[in-house]
Amino acid sequence: MKKILFILISIPFLFLVACTGEEKEIYSGNSNERLTEEEEACRKDLQGAENGWIMEYFPDTSLYGGYQLIVSFDEDGMATFSAEKAVSGDNTRKESGMYTLKHENGILLAFDTYNKIFHKFSDPQSDGVGFGGDYEFYIMEHNSSQIILKGKKTNQRIEMRKLSSDISWSEYLSGIDKMASLVDTKYLDMLLNGESISMLAKSSSARCFNLSYTVNDKVETKLMSFILTADGAKCANPVTIGGTTIESLKWDDAERKLVFKDDKNTIEIGTLPINRIFNQTTDTWYFANKRSSTRFRQLWNSMVYIMNNDFATTFNDFYLGLYTNPFEPETSLQAILAVCKENIGSVYTTQYEVVEGTDDRIRILWKGYAMSAQYYYKSYEPIISFLTKESENEFIIEADNNIYPQEIKFTKVSNPNHWFIISTKQEAH
Repeated sequence: MKKILFILISIPFLFLVACTGEEKEIYSGNSNERLTEEEEACRKDLQGAENGWIMEYFPDTSLYGGYQLIVSFDEDGMATFSAEKAVSGDNTRKESGMYTLKHENGILLAFDTYNKIFHKFSDPQSDGVGFGGDYEFYIMEHNSSQIILKGKKTNQRIEMRKLSSDISWSEYLSGIDKMASLVDTKYLDMLLNGESISMLAKSSSARCFNLSYTVNDKVETKLMSFILTADGAKCANPVTIGGTTIESLKWDDAERKLVFKDDKNTIEIGTLPINRIFNQTTDTWYFANKRSSTRFRQLWNSMVYIMNNDFATTFNDFYLGLYTNPFEPETSLQAILAVCKENIGSVYTTQYEVVEGTDDRIRILWKGYAMSAQYYYKSYEPIISFLTKESENEFIIEADNNIYPQEIKFTKVSNPNHWFIISTKQEAH
């Protein structure tokens, strides 16, 4: 009996000894040592890309698209960045700053000192927020050819790929900039098998859109955030439209569109025609009267003369833009706005009407008065009639570009000798 009892008591101790030995073998070394080893492995991979890393950076996929940067890491703790023109303004420009690897619930890569290119995404702008991006990232995965980061603040996924040694930084980025010159605008149009899908830009930075379309009498909405590549665009997350899931689109040079095709559907994205762009614009457009037709300049000079002499005030400016009624702040109207030297404003509300079946024709319709407009109408009537007189208010419009137009010429269909130019930049009169 004593032998049996001794054996029963001894068995648990044998298991304890066996388990204790196994644990010791698996978890040799403390957690700090393991983190240090992982840090060195991360550092080796970061510094091992002799021509740097392509970084696909999404500051916030719910508001913005992505941007391509290139970064290299040296042994002295310096990170050097370059980026596409949308970020840097010049794809040959380079900016450097310090980087560190830290232990903080894993390995944290931090870009500690200010870098004009990279910190554009995390800098607070005039709104106090800016892009709301990160400058500290957890290293989630890494090897000698790919590194996956996660933003400490936003949790956004950032992918870095090793840049081939046979291509220069500016050469790679120029491919992105060329694509940007074709489609990097908030004025985009999507077609699903020829049917229009509304694309509403989430911000002026473009590359992120709310999509809206109707399926079986039901309106569906999707979010599409993408980054430009040398041959098209890549979505931050797959987007399913009409039963088709899109991960990327390729540029079709013949169609001048981004295109995705499968066995069932064709999806195309291209820039809007200029008349639809102008109909959607929220910009302020100043009249370039000195560069407009003789007839327009005559009417302009008449307006200024009447204002100065009949109303004993100095004319300041005259432009097209949006007017918000202070009593209905949720509503904005297209309008012709005039301002005197004393900042007395006159508002003449209008409506732009796209001429159906055309890409370059628009009508300017007269709607009414606001503020002190009726009192000063005698002065402004020559120009307003030129713009809105029925049967003479249809114009052919030409822009300097269809990506972000900065200048547009309006030519009367009824008389091609009568034309005017508007610009987003204010000019001397």
